[in-house]
Amino acid sequence: MLFGYLIRQSSHQLVYKIDKHIYQDKDLVEIKIPLRVPYFSSWSDYEPFEGEITINNSHHNYVKRKIARDTLFLLCLPNTEKDNLVAAKTNYDNIVNDFDGERKDENAVKKANDFPQYQFHHPDYSLKPPQISITNGTGFVSLFIPDSFISRHDIPPEFNS
Repeated sequence: MLFGYLIRQSSHQLVYKIDKHIYQDKDLVEIKIPLRVPYFSSWSDYEPFEGEITINNSHHNYVKRKIARDTLFLLCLPNTEKDNLVAAKTNYDNIVNDFDGERKDENAVKKANDFPQYQFHHPDYSLKPPQISITNGTGFVSLFIPDSFISRHDIPPEFNS
């Protein structure tokens, strides 16, 4: 958490410097990025634009951008403080977690997971569908269909006017 906080603070400080124009043009680094967008017009001058880009683990905050033909040009300030903090965080993580595997100390304290009071065991439940017992009262099904239709055609009644 400490490294995350420090990294965010270094980014905020550099953004503050960019917003207040507390930098010199000689400190800017130009980064060219190929841009494959059809029917895009070129710009003659740089326009102010802020953002952050990471190239090969090197962090930069861009200040201005320009598009010329098929290339995006970014003028950036290198964020060396953030680079140093990220490298220190990675180094610290490797040492603490022994990722490099070079340390073979027999007396080193081993990490153990012997805290049963903090381990939650999930109980096993088995849910069965409800069973419905069907009792047969009569043993057969009777179906009564009443005669609701007329089986023969009679002569219609006479019409009196």
